Amino acid sequence: MRNTGRPYLYLIGTTFPFGFQEPFIETELKYIAPFFKTVYVVIPESQNISNRQARYALPENVEVVLLKCAPKTKYKFKGLLRFFHPSFRQEIQLIRGHLKLKFSLKLARILVGYFSMACAFKNELERVISHKQHKPSEVTLYSYWITYATAGIALMREQNKAYHAVSRTHGWDCFFDRSSDNYLPLRYWLSQHLNSICPVTQAGFDHLLKKLPDVDESKLRVHKLGVEQLAENNLSTYTPGMLRILTISFVQPVKRIELLVNALAEITDIPIEWVQIGDFLPETQWIQRAIETKLSTNKNIQYTFLGALTNLEVQQYLAEHKSDFLVCTSSSEGLPVSMMEANCYGIPVVSTAVGGVPEIIHHGLNGFLLSPNPTIHEISKQLRELASISPADYLLLQQAGYQIYQQQYCSKTNMERFAVEELNGTRPA
Repeated sequence: MRNTGRPYLYLIGTTFPFGFQEPFIETELKYIAPFFKTVYVVIPESQNISNRQARYALPENVEVVLLKCAPKTKYKFKGLLRFFHPSFRQEIQLIRGHLKLKFSLKLARILVGYFSMACAFKNELERVISHKQHKPSEVTLYSYWITYATAGIALMREQNKAYHAVSRTHGWDCFFDRSSDNYLPLRYWLSQHLNSICPVTQAGFDHLLKKLPDVDESKLRVHKLGVEQLAENNLSTYTPGMLRILTISFVQPVKRIELLVNALAEITDIPIEWVQIGDFLPETQWIQRAIETKLSTNKNIQYTFLGALTNLEVQQYLAEHKSDFLVCTSSSEGLPVSMMEANCYGIPVVSTAVGGVPEIIHHGLNGFLLSPNPTIHEISKQLRELASISPADYLLLQQAGYQIYQQQYCSKTNMERFAVEELNGTRPA
C-alpha cells in the first residue's frame, strides 16, 4: 500500500465486475488499488444481476460489496419531506431560473425518486461501513458515475464531514441535453457536499460551469480517463482502394449506427469490410434487421457482428486484426475509451464532433471529424475519401494518434494522478 490519507476506498459503479458495461474500471483499479489497504467495489442494485460470475480480474486487495437498494415506502416519505429542505428549494429556483424549465410534476417525481433512492443507498452503505468498523475519517467514497448513489454519498458527507467523497462524471450523467427533460437532478447540491466532481472531458467541465453558474469552480476538476496498452502496437501498411472499418459500442439509439448503415448502402464500388463489436439491445434490434435488408445485396460489403467482448478481448482484436478506421456516428459522447484504444493501436478515427471527441480526435491529424449531425451523404463522402488516402499519409495519422495516446491517455499516468489528487483524502475541501 502506498502512502495515502485513508486506507479504505469504496468505489461505486453499477454492475462491475459482473456486467460488460464498465470494462474500463478494470484498468483503473489496477492503478488506484495500490494506494489503499482495501478497495470495496459497491454494486447498488445487486438484486438485478442474474449472472454473478466475474468477467474481469480484480487486484488482491479488492472485494465486491453487494447492496440491494430499493425505493421502500420510508425512503419515499423522506424524499417528499426533502421538499421542505433548503437544498430542494434552491434546486427548484435553479430549474425555473437559470435552466428556464417548467417545474412540472414529472420533474418533482424525478427529484423525489432520486432522493428516495439516495436515502436507500446511504442506509445500505452505512450499514456495511459500520459492520466493517471503518471510521469515516478512514474512508474515501468514490462514485464512478453521477447517479442516485452519488447523492447517497453526498448525504453521508452532509451529515459527517469526516468522509471524503468524490465523483467522476462522463457523458449521459454530465450533459443536461442528453436527458429527455434537459435536466439532471441536484448537480449544484452535489457540488456543495462532495469534495470534488471530476468531468472526464474539458467539454464536460465547461458544460457544468454553464449550467451551474454559482458553482464553486474549484470543486470541478478535469481528470481524463486512459487505456493500458496490452499488446504490441502494429502500425501496418494501409492499402488504398479498399476500406476496413470497425465500430465498438453497445448498439444504443444514441450511437445512431443506422446512419453508418445508410451511408454504406450508398457505396457500391469500393470493397468494404465492417466489423461491429458490441451487442444490439432490444430497442435496436430493428437496426440489425435493416442491415440485412440494405447491405446483404451489396456484394462489395462484408460485415461481421462479434457481439460483446471483454476489454482484454477488444484490445487483442485491435492488435491482431487490422482495421483501417474506427467509425463513430453518435449524437453524444463523453470521452470514448474506444478512441483511446484505437489511437493506442494505430487506428485512426472518424467520428461526429460531439462531447469530448474533439479533445482526442484532431481533424486531419489522427482522424477526421464529421459534423455533430451529419447527413448520410456526408458520411459516405468521408468514407470514399478514406479509401484514397496514400500509405504515407495514413502512416502519419497512425503515428500522431499513438503520440496523443502516450502524452494524454496513458492509464498509469492518469489514474495515479487521480488517486493522488482526488482520492487520497488530503486535499482541502
